Amino acid sequence: MLSSQTIAAQLQRLVKWQPGKHLPILVAVSGGADSMVLLHLLHTLQLPLQVVHCNYQLRGEESNRDAALVQQYCTHHAIPYTIQLCTLPAQGNIQMQAREMRYALFQQLATENGCLYIATAHTATDNVETSLHHFFRGTGLQGVAGIPVKNGNIIRPLLGVTRSQIEAYAKQYEVPFVNDSSNATSKYTRNFFRNQVLPLVQERIPNAATNAVQTMQHLQAAQHFYKAAIAQKLTKLVQKHGNGAQLAIPALLKQPFYTTLLWEWVQQYHFDATQLTEIKKLLTAQNGAKQANEYWQIIKNRNFLIASPVVPFPEHVHISLSIPGEVVLPNGKLIATLCNQLPQDWKAQAPHTVYVPAELLKNGILRRWQEGDYFYPLGLGKKKKLSRFFIDEKLSILEKKEVWLLTKGDHIVWIVGRRLDDRYKISGQSTQFIKLVWQSYF
Repeated sequence: MLSSQTIAAQLQRLVKWQPGKHLPILVAVSGGADSMVLLHLLHTLQLPLQVVHCNYQLRGEESNRDAALVQQYCTHHAIPYTIQLCTLPAQGNIQMQAREMRYALFQQLATENGCLYIATAHTATDNVETSLHHFFRGTGLQGVAGIPVKNGNIIRPLLGVTRSQIEAYAKQYEVPFVNDSSNATSKYTRNFFRNQVLPLVQERIPNAATNAVQTMQHLQAAQHFYKAAIAQKLTKLVQKHGNGAQLAIPALLKQPFYTTLLWEWVQQYHFDATQLTEIKKLLTAQNGAKQANEYWQIIKNRNFLIASPVVPFPEHVHISLSIPGEVVLPNGKLIATLCNQLPQDWKAQAPHTVYVPAELLKNGILRRWQEGDYFYPLGLGKKKKLSRFFIDEKLSILEKKEVWLLTKGDHIVWIVGRRLDDRYKISGQSTQFIKLVWQSYF
């Protein structure tokens, strides 16, 4: 039976709380039965609470009714609260956008109000619905194991409680709540499982929800061992690469169940299970083949798969560099200063710091490299195409895309952070110098 003692015991397990101990919690309250019961239980424990309610204004007066109930309850019980009006974009996945918006708000308010934890009212029934959703959508063990009871500073004290227990508690203690009319429609996938799939399953297997909760508990326990084993394997296969990482393909293919390892690697970059088949094809694809989502791209480069963030930046942009001055770019910062003498170790500072005669470069233009570009590498004394230089330097496709050139007219002065042009080297006649420093962010 659900009681304040049940929640007290759960808090002791989750955050090692003891009755009487100061534990400020931000409670996310929608106004529905689950969250109102959670608020009632935590308030009964006399914990210092802050309440937050997100009004997305999607259901007109019904949304305002929900907010009003939360406000009235908190006012009556002297619980500090925030009612936040949230405006969602007109396009895209509304449920995903709403989730991201509210969790960002929760973290902000928790920090501002000194709350150690954020409590949400997910129940065992929610967990079953989530697990089924993930199972049929396609996911790994983590998705099928359901919602974690604790994730960072987010706790879910009701995750072992069924919806019927919530309703019984609300009735017994006369906890006010409202019903969200959108829950009655199966437009959203979660509601489809709630309203149509689970009732049919429970007609045949009355204890289906309880059994599913026990199964997820076993899966979550197994997941701890699974994650440790996966992490150990990936440590040997993955290396840092620029602002992302690279996975060694030959070593991966020698592993039993290598598809599982590949999946666990790519999902951290926001790829979903539906993209795994195409990503797997990259293992045998030609150089340059890739798969991308909104945030990351996976590119085949020789014997590696390289994960790199998608950085939206115009490829044909030209940026002026004043001297002295600095330019901030997506992957680093270029700083130019004037100096009247060279330090003793000036040659050793290359390739990230170079010096050029001031009379040769009053200002410069930064741009991306293009096919056909060439320069005279310092010390070589003859022309070389950049494409050939990149091959000799063993630059990956992604690394080539991140290269910047400092130019003067048709001349390439410096392949930034890599090689100076021989025509801009220091001569004995120079009396003033330009110091160029490349500070990479990665």
